[in-house]
Amino acid sequence: MCGSGGTATYLAKRGANTVGFDISFRQLELYYAKFKSGNSICCYAYNICLLNGSVDSIVVIGGLHHLHPRINDALNEFHRLLKEHGSIYFCEPHSGSLPDIFRRIWYRFDPLFLPNESAIDINKIISENKDYFKFKVLGYYGNLAYLII
Repeated sequence: MCGSGGTATYLAKRGANTVGFDISFRQLELYYAKFKSGNSICCYAYNICLLNGSVDSIVVIGGLHHLHPRINDALNEFHRLLKEHGSIYFCEPHSGSLPDIFRRIWYRFDPLFLPNESAIDINKIISENKDYFKFKVLGYYGNLAYLII
């Protein structure tokens, strides 16, 4: 989910020690081209070969919605990786939102997207994961430009 490394580069410039992970070797090639000092792992989001409690935070920008129907598997893995009081930050298209209507139409015509990709239902995620995570900040942002990223 590290993609080409834009978020990792941003975080590293602010002092973070980052490790990117992605299922795509091609994305990891782009990651290294942009973020030469970055560490990365090619793996599934629900099977990351890091030790329990080994990371302070996890940042996912537009990656969870690619994991249907295994979003909770990934969240369970993130929970395993996080240190006590660690944090997950994520930004995802939300089902039921106005941009999601346009996204669903777009997915019908763009061959890049797989049938299992769809916006996430944040209320369902909160309900199913309330025993593992405290959801502290919830914001709804974005616009049509987010749809073409």
